[in-house]
Amino acid sequence: MHGLKPAFRSFSAFANYARSQRLGEKDSIVIFSRHCTSRFNQERRIQSWAHTNDDVLTPKGHGESKCIAGPAGRLPVKAFMSSDSIRAVQSIMPSAHGHEVHLFPFLRSFDFGSLGGLTYGFSGNEFEDRFPSLYDVWKTDRRNFVAPGGEKYRSFAERLETGFFGRVLENSSGGISFVMTHKACIKHLLFCTMFPAADLSSAVIDIASLSAVGFAGNEPAELLLFNNAEHLNR
Repeated sequence: MHGLKPAFRSFSAFANYARSQRLGEKDSIVIFSRHCTSRFNQERRIQSWAHTNDDVLTPKGHGESKCIAGPAGRLPVKAFMSSDSIRAVQSIMPSAHGHEVHLFPFLRSFDFGSLGGLTYGFSGNEFEDRFPSLYDVWKTDRRNFVAPGGEKYRSFAERLETGFFGRVLENSSGGISFVMTHKACIKHLLFCTMFPAADLSSAVIDIASLSAVGFAGNEPAELLLFNNAEHLNR
């Protein structure tokens, strides 16, 4: 088990809590959503920054984006923010309900470079088959991983942490924000930065799921909701 214990197990309980809070200037609640299903998600392929790999949502993904809009509409969100990838932007638009969405490149997923397009599913893993040594580093020593033609993981971590603890928290101060991003980003922020005692290797961040973290001044971050997808079952 990943070891994370959120304060609330249902979105309704979390929403009731969030609406009741009188957040000070240095307080905030940040809701994270992983983007909805894209074609590469459906085909279990690695998505890199290359234009041809940054594909749009599938019909299923568009349906999921409308499901996310329900929970988002139940809260007084002061700022909507998103990765500038196409799949993330398409995922957040229904939730924004016409409000401005701030697009930030630092919220992009890890850039796998020339590995983009390779399968990684259970029925076929081209990443592991073609690059076994590189795949082993990704699975066992991620901080030292370097994608050919892409990013160093350490560079990914630095730009994500700098952007989140700067721009995202700045835009969230005194209220609730909604952030659409990617699995790699949510996993890194939760398991490597905010709650490092948790087990990253067993972490699951489902497509179109919601997680939430509370910030109160200089106090440690509090996990309020984790990987909640009940809105997809209605």
